[in-house]
Amino acid sequence: MDDMATLFPPIPPSGTPYSELLVREALTKLGDEWKVFHSVAWQSLRNGRQGDGEADFILLHPNHGLIVIEVKGGDEITIEDGQWFSRNRETGMREAIKNPFLQARDSKYALLNYLREVSIPTHEVPIMHGVCFTGANVDSSIGTYGPMEIVWNKDDLHDPSQMVQRLIKHWDQKASIAPRVARKIHQLLAPTITVRRRLKDDIADAERGLIELTDQQIKAFQLLRKVRKALIIGGAGTGKTLLAANRAKLFAEDGFKVLIVCYNQLLSSWLQDEFHDQDNVIACTFHSLCLKEIKKANLAVPDDLDSGWWESDAPEALVIAAQENGTNFDAIIVDEGQDFSKDWLTALAMLTPDRTDTPYYVFADSHQDLYGRNWGTPSEDWLTIPLDTNCRNTNQIAEKVGDAFGEKVETMGVDGPPVIHHEFRPTSGNTALVEQVVERLLYEEGLGHDQVTVLSDSKQLIERLRQRGVGEYSFTEYGKYGVVAETVKRFKGLESDAVVLVLTRTTDTDTQELRSLSYVGMSRAKSLLFVLSTPGTKKTLGL
Repeated sequence: MDDMATLFPPIPPSGTPYSELLVREALTKLGDEWKVFHSVAWQSLRNGRQGDGEADFILLHPNHGLIVIEVKGGDEITIEDGQWFSRNRETGMREAIKNPFLQARDSKYALLNYLREVSIPTHEVPIMHGVCFTGANVDSSIGTYGPMEIVWNKDDLHDPSQMVQRLIKHWDQKASIAPRVARKIHQLLAPTITVRRRLKDDIADAERGLIELTDQQIKAFQLLRKVRKALIIGGAGTGKTLLAANRAKLFAEDGFKVLIVCYNQLLSSWLQDEFHDQDNVIACTFHSLCLKEIKKANLAVPDDLDSGWWESDAPEALVIAAQENGTNFDAIIVDEGQDFSKDWLTALAMLTPDRTDTPYYVFADSHQDLYGRNWGTPSEDWLTIPLDTNCRNTNQIAEKVGDAFGEKVETMGVDGPPVIHHEFRPTSGNTALVEQVVERLLYEEGLGHDQVTVLSDSKQLIERLRQRGVGEYSFTEYGKYGVVAETVKRFKGLESDAVVLVLTRTTDTDTQELRSLSYVGMSRAKSLLFVLSTPGTKKTLGL
């Protein structure tokens, strides 16, 4: 039918209560001018938690405004001494529930505050509220809590148009929402969270595709709109940086001043490019943030910035300098949080007007802990959100990434070429084999120079490579023209269509460090991976 309402999201999230599925089905029968937003959450900037809110359903119509609906399931609803209860007749279970009328009213006012903050002309957009009981029919005895005109009963779901019109008549509100305003409300309530990127099923396929976020990532994204402190834990390729960047963008669109910070300079450069047109987003490394604030406050900076100073003195100096400069942020996002010490993360929490209510999220992967800084969130009561589906690597690459730590990696199910291993003697200092592999990729397999990256655990090998080239292309650092050649540590957080990973460490060295570096290096490859190592390293990594 062409005259059906449009639902967002079009497919209900997994785990949606049956009561809400019933309401979704009923609301689709409204006219095509209606937009129905299901399971909505938002976060406020200036009103603190007063502006935070969530709603089971929000209905939008250009001539009527917004309707916030609170849904309650259960076959029997009772109220005893002011306490609400819901009972399932089949199971006999009875549970206490919140007063749905208060919930709907509070959500309405929280939404009103939120829309005002983001410059929606709320005098043109009336907001109404109602309550839906999907398993029971309540009568006028409930009138002390709310008028029957705003109550949708089980039987009302058969005629959704009538139940909506009855609610609208009760509130007696008129609206004339301009298309531009309606589009902005739509984006606020149902933001787009997809990412475009190239995925090659084989090395010759240059077709551009669209990869949608996994169900798990969508759940994580929705959770980040409901909580203000969270640790997002996920392996390589599970979309941590993607989610971090998208959350920062939405905060920025809502008027937040956002800090998105990481340890890796190259990842910081990528984030700066992502936010180059948004003045209220600061993307930087922890080190550059410290130096910028310390110098701005005219505080002394040691001539020798050794690791001891960075680990213990820098976080304290950052807090002092930021207070002197009046620097604070409305939201803080840390990517690659395992590279940070707990003191660093605690210092960043001090750069906020309110340590309790300011949104603060840390994205991390313990397998990529290459620096051993004993990282951890500033408080033990943060919500932990897991991500375990790899959406970057093909099945073949993901399998080898998991083998580095003896783990199985869940993937998107995309097949690609096999991982190829070449025996390499690191003591020779010879880069000829690396050059031969890259030459083959460029001139026999047809890859572009910007699709191939050489990574190594050896800074010396990378420096030697940068003095050489293949054909008309020189090996160069990230961000410059040519074939990128970088160390694994510097390239952490980034990705490439094809990676040539050169491991010079042997099994005589720290095995844990070898596994961590290999895990990071291999997981940078989206579609094609060559590994050059000793036979002993090949065996250790399960290649």
